[in-house]
Amino acid sequence: LGQQYVDVTIRRLVVDILADDPDQYEIDPHKTEGDVGSHMACLVGACQRILDVILTSIPLCPPSFRMAAKHLQVRLLSMLF
Repeated sequence: LGQQYVDVTIRRLVVDILADDPDQYEIDPHKTEGDVGSHMACLVGACQRILDVILTSIPLCPPSFRMAAKHLQVRLLSMLF
């Protein structure tokens, strides 16, 4: 059930991102000769695209994924506050 959700929602996007030049996502200045600022923008953009797809697919999300996400939310909030 979870595999079907991943396939339907984010698989194609993740495959496309992985097909990109990985150097454009490197933000460690010791590992790249490129502009770290532009690399950070690429990384943030890729993460935002993934989050956007996930957030727009909430009606398709299996209950087990929703429960796991809720558990993570509670744990993270307890660590922050």
